[in-house]
Amino acid sequence: MDDIGVADRSLIWNSDLIETLEFDNLIVQAIATVEGQMPVKKSRGGHAREDFPERDDEEWMKHTLAYVDAKGKATIGYRGCTITP
Repeated sequence: MDDIGVADRSLIWNSDLIETLEFDNLIVQAIATVEGQMPVKKSRGGHAREDFPERDDEEWMKHTLAYVDAKGKATIGYRGCTITP
């Protein structure tokens, strides 16, 4: 991503700048999504895996927390879910 740049230097209606910033954000979100799901050995909703087709609520009923640093390195953590009837 170091080779991405914006040629248009104007600050008014600079769609190139906006699209570049949006692209950067989407890449960070993609890293967080993929890295956050890789350790999860189950399927649920939009995170369906062919190698783990069944749900595993006993092990994976928790929130996945993903932090991506400036270099694109993801740190993954978890937080428990509170289930109320």
